[in-house]
Amino acid sequence: MTMPELPLADNATAETASMAGTLTISTEASATTKPERALGYVRVATQRLTDSFLDDQKVQLQEHYANRPVELVNIYSDYGMSGADDNRPGLQAMIAHALRPDSGITQIGVCGLDRLCRSDFLLDIYRRKLASASVSIVAIT
Repeated sequence: MTMPELPLADNATAETASMAGTLTISTEASATTKPERALGYVRVATQRLTDSFLDDQKVQLQEHYANRPVELVNIYSDYGMSGADDNRPGLQAMIAHALRPDSGITQIGVCGLDRLCRSDFLLDIYRRKLASASVSIVAIT
């Protein structure tokens, strides 16, 4: 008995197993895998530093993600704010964005961990909070 040929979806391939005569349909990984998405964070502590320090960090993040299969969605920043505490509007907005259930964010990119937090205690808190949402912190330098 001959089985009718079934139409395949545009993103599917068919392979026949010669011995068993079975049809296996598999979809391409790129069609089903969601792309990774990242947020960046840049900070300078003193207002004496020029905007170029923030710009340099932004360029480093953009170049880093341009060479990877990760979409850099947004770069948050805080200017003239210490990393000793987390009372920073850019940091708080970025964390809230990353933790939104529908954000799809998988990474937080920073030029160095000290740009995110100067306190190991705070850094550990944010690592755990982000990890609970499957978001990792990536220091690119």
